[in-house]
Amino acid sequence: MILKKNKLRFFIVILILIFIFMIVHNFHSDYNYPMHLDEYHHIAQSVQIIENKGFSSTNPYFAEPIRHENLEPGFHILLSELFLLTGMDPVGHYGFLPALFACLSAFILFVLVTKITNKFWTGIFAMLFFASLKSSVNILGINFFTPLTACIPLIYLFLLMLIEALSEGDIKKLFISIILSSCLVIIYPLCGTLIIPIAFLYFLLNSRIIRGFYFKTKEIFAIERLNKDKISYFKTVLLT
Repeated sequence: MILKKNKLRFFIVILILIFIFMIVHNFHSDYNYPMHLDEYHHIAQSVQIIENKGFSSTNPYFAEPIRHENLEPGFHILLSELFLLTGMDPVGHYGFLPALFACLSAFILFVLVTKITNKFWTGIFAMLFFASLKSSVNILGINFFTPLTACIPLIYLFLLMLIEALSEGDIKKLFISIILSSCLVIIYPLCGTLIIPIAFLYFLLNSRIIRGFYFKTKEIFAIERLNKDKISYFKTVLLT
């Protein structure tokens, strides 16, 4: 019975992900090319990285070396790696990227909400709500692939790792959350700098979790110290 229930839930999640992919990609069904000026700008920066085999502080739209700072290097590295590893046309196949990252964001959001609430249908509602978010050339959104939309799955994953690290006292997950926050800063500095004070407020408003994390960490280090002392004791006995 439980196996059938899990299979049904898995099937529901897959159906919703397919639905999200279709509605986002449908935005590009008649025009599978980038639709926003920012997208062309990021493509140019990424192609420049591929051609120069490294970063360049010049504007990719000018033949003369006119200085232009790369303010979102992480996103351009991500794009250039996607272009190189998949062999996709940077312009002709760009319309698939918003749909793929929308699905990735929705799935991680589902895992995050389900983890917090421990309710499957709440996670499903979160996915559907995410899919209903409006997009336009003025406010952008999930129908476009920009540094902000690339950061959305990382934000959800960062929150998931941070919450689990504090609730379980898991140092590895805390370290992963720090790495994810660093990636956010590199991909989209504004997003990364905004997520840090949010995490700090979460620490302040959850003093009970902080105390639990402190004592859990202290216990882990105490156990490791005890093991080291045992090893040292046995070494001493063997040497004598």
